[in-house]
Amino acid sequence: MGKRKYKGVKAASQSSIEFSFTCTDAHGKKDQRRPRIKIKPTDENLAWAKEFLEDIKRAIRRGTFDYATTFPDCKDKYKFTSSQGASLENFLNEWFEDRKTQPQYHASTLKEDAKCIARYEPLYKICVSDLTAKDVHDWAKDQNVLTKTISNYVSPLRVALDWAVHGTGIITTNPIKNVSFTGKKKRTVKQKRYKCDPVNVEERDEIINTATGQLQNIIRFSFWSGIRPSEAFALEWSDVDFERSRIWIDKAITTAADEPEEPKTEAAVRFVKLFPESIKALKDQFEFTGGGTVVFNNPHTNKPWTGDATYRGQWETVFKHTSIKRHRSPYQTRHTYASMMLSADVNCMWVSKQLGHTSSDFTRQTYARWIDDDTPGMGQELVDKFSPLEPEPI
Repeated sequence: MGKRKYKGVKAASQSSIEFSFTCTDAHGKKDQRRPRIKIKPTDENLAWAKEFLEDIKRAIRRGTFDYATTFPDCKDKYKFTSSQGASLENFLNEWFEDRKTQPQYHASTLKEDAKCIARYEPLYKICVSDLTAKDVHDWAKDQNVLTKTISNYVSPLRVALDWAVHGTGIITTNPIKNVSFTGKKKRTVKQKRYKCDPVNVEERDEIINTATGQLQNIIRFSFWSGIRPSEAFALEWSDVDFERSRIWIDKAITTAADEPEEPKTEAAVRFVKLFPESIKALKDQFEFTGGGTVVFNNPHTNKPWTGDATYRGQWETVFKHTSIKRHRSPYQTRHTYASMMLSADVNCMWVSKQLGHTSSDFTRQTYARWIDDDTPGMGQELVDKFSPLEPEPI
């Protein structure tokens, strides 16, 4: 027996029913829609679908129809959602789910995006089509952070609203495009002072010698290679070239990622020169992991590091057993390497490439302040070469 026909609904396949109705999009344009739902098209289900369609039409007439809620699996659902239904919260969740499916975004990036979305909570109930730059400005004023931090906070929202314009079409313009927002907190000298705080030679050697075994090897290697901790965790023996005294860096492991990820910039993919001390660290480590893939293991588990949290804890234990009074984080091994190279008058552009910086100007601006302190005789060559000549004795 054939299925009965119901106006506006029909069997689209053996497992879905199609609806047909006209609704108005967020810009007031009428459009014929044919969304589907996954349900077997039996006579009973088709009869239910017909009643459901009547409810939809009544909601459309009353101006209360929410397309995104009614048909959540429809790709362009927000385009046909009234402003009452397209809240910023719902839209951002949809945008974030779409972003997670795109392979170019690293786990660490997605983690920061999620944190920013949570910070937008005071804006959640505002309709996407009603959101203004003033709304975001008022929100920004309540964030007790620096202007640069506010810029980082707003960045995911700006990208999401671009998607609302070009990806879903629920708004025609991005209300915060090319708009700058100011943080409430003022930058102080103290806040920036210890961003880079390298240790001196004596402190470096004390830290290395206080550590033992595999932990000593990764710390020694970090001080003498300047690579990021996340890059050291991902280093494999196939990346090590003892013959040419160099390693190949093309991946990193962060706490947010389940597996190694490609660097975020092209400059971070690079060869790094090995010095005698970094070679020593690798050869000592070969006794522990030479038969495996990854160079450095967590000595507590004898398995590859999964992020910097555990490493930081073991570093802290070592640091507490030294005589060094001012605390340093594990990342200061990288800053110590850079300061050490520049203090030795190594070409800044070469150091920049070793560090994986995108610009030698950034390297110079970041580390120049320590060069004079570490090298009291810096500039003596200038004095020796260009001082006035002493008159010859008569």
